[in-house]
Amino acid sequence: MRRLLFWAAVVTLLYTYLLFPIIVLVRALIRARPHASAAIRPTVSMVIAAHNEAATRSSVAMRTAVFGFSRSHAGARRLRSTPL
Repeated sequence: MRRLLFWAAVVTLLYTYLLFPIIVLVRALIRARPHASAAIRPTVSMVIAAHNEAATRSSVAMRTAVFGFSRSHAGARRLRSTPL
């Protein structure tokens, strides 16, 4: 019983780390699927945890603009404070 369990574990590890990647690579070489690419501008939501920060909310907006998320992007919304 121990030998069976040992060899089952060895086969599982070999399949996982060696055989499966080889099978995927061979399948990709035999039957390649074309993929489409497009210029995508994803929507980003930023959640900022703050308590009594109404006066500094505009500075938070300035800091998020550093990351490239500003109001000038299409579909961008104004920052809103939502109490919990």
